[in-house]
Amino acid sequence: PSWKQHLFLAVNGSAKPIDLVLPFTVGMWETTEPVEVTLVKGRNVLRFSREHEKLKGVTIKDFTRKPVK
Repeated sequence: PSWKQHLFLAVNGSAKPIDLVLPFTVGMWETTEPVEVTLVKGRNVLRFSREHEKLKGVTIKDFTRKPVK
């Protein structure tokens, strides 16, 4: 585990990705803060990336999608 890690999410080629701050969990699973994205009808492309000089490993347990009401 490492602190100050981020995951960037671009939806359908968006120019400005969403910055997801990953929690410092000391090896225990936690949940990140939710973000709201707009999807189009049909196919959508979600691109996750990381940009940092000294990247450390990161493990993603799962992604959850929930409709906004």
